[in-house]
Amino acid sequence: MEGDYEKEDLERSLPSETPHYPARPHYYGDIVRQALFAIGIIMIIGLPIFTDKINFSAFFIILGILGVNLFAGLTNPKQTVSIWGDFIVSFIGLVFFELIAFFYYAAYHRVLDLYFWFNQIIAILFFVSLYFSVKTLRGMLVGSIEEEQ
Repeated sequence: MEGDYEKEDLERSLPSETPHYPARPHYYGDIVRQALFAIGIIMIIGLPIFTDKINFSAFFIILGILGVNLFAGLTNPKQTVSIWGDFIVSFIGLVFFELIAFFYYAAYHRVLDLYFWFNQIIAILFFVSLYFSVKTLRGMLVGSIEEEQ
C-alpha cells in the first residue's frame, strides 16, 4: 500500500503533457519575445556601426530600442494588452525597417551593403514577430468568441 502512495506522488511531480499555457492554446508569445529581444540586440550592435547612415537622433533610436525590449519583457499569456502591444510594435517596426531597406536599395542599388542587410534582417525579425503576434491574437479572439456562444 505504501508503494501506491509513492507512485501517486511521483506521477503528480512529473511534468504534464498539456501545453504550458492551457488557458491560451494558441499562444506564441515566447517566439515573439525572442524575436523582439533579438531585434533589440541587433539594433544596439548596429547603432554605433551605422551612425553615419542613420538619419535619426540617437536619443530616439535608443528610446525605440528600449521600447522594443520593454514589449519583449512584458509579453505574457495573461495580459491581452501585451499581446496587442506586441502586434502594434511588430507592425510598426516591420513597416519602418522595410521602408528604410527599400529606399536605401532604391537610392544606392547595393544588395551586398551591410546597412541594407542590417535593416532587412530587422524587418524579417519584425515580420516573424508580427506573424506570431497575429496568430496569438487570432487564437485569443476566436477563443473569446467560442466562450460567448
